[in-house]
Amino acid sequence: ARLLEHPDPAVRLAAVEAATVLKASSVAAVLEGRLEDDERDVRIAAARALAELRYPPAAATLAAIIGGRRIRVADISEKVAVFEAYGTVAGEDGIRLLGSLLKKKGGILAKRESTEIRAAAALGLGCVATPGARAVLEQATQDEDPVVRSNVNRALRQEE
Repeated sequence: ARLLEHPDPAVRLAAVEAATVLKASSVAAVLEGRLEDDERDVRIAAARALAELRYPPAAATLAAIIGGRRIRVADISEKVAVFEAYGTVAGEDGIRLLGSLLKKKGGILAKRESTEIRAAAALGLGCVATPGARAVLEQATQDEDPVVRSNVNRALRQEE
């Protein structure tokens, strides 16, 4: 667990990867802290590790990240890792947040999420893999944005 706090990002990344391979759920709480690491690769590895470990307590932290500013400027790989991790660990409880981000907002002045956020939300719903998540995804199969539509279809195939 101490290696996850090491000053060298390469060491932190290796520690995250080792914890995942070893299925070391005892370090999951420390992995959760790495979601806010300064290094992008460490954040992505931590999100993937928490999903692999299926660590439900991380859902609140992941939801806060999804609702924050940093994820909106992150690259697509990081967005996908965070949203898929959230879908995996939150399960049915994550449908409301992910569904609200996926759905196109109505009205001219309504705030609309970016294509990347909406597409990542679709993939997160695919990781929830419940009938409720599937219903939300099916409502978006005719989305006007081809990137979102593609990820919705990918998420639906992922569930099968």
